[in-house]
Amino acid sequence: MRLFTPKGWKVLRTVYITHYDKRDFPDPMSFNPNQFADPVQAFV
Repeated sequence: MRLFTPKGWKVLRTVYITHYDKRDFPDPMSFNPNQFADPVQAFV
C-alpha cells in the first residue's frame, strides 16, 4: 500500500498503536519476553 503525504503535513504514529499492531506483536496483551529475542529490521 502506498500512501501520499502532502508537503507540510505532520505524521504521528504513537507507541500505543505500534505495540498493539498484530503484525509486530501477535498477542499484544500477554507478556512474552521472547518476542524480543529476534533482531528487528531497522525502520529507517
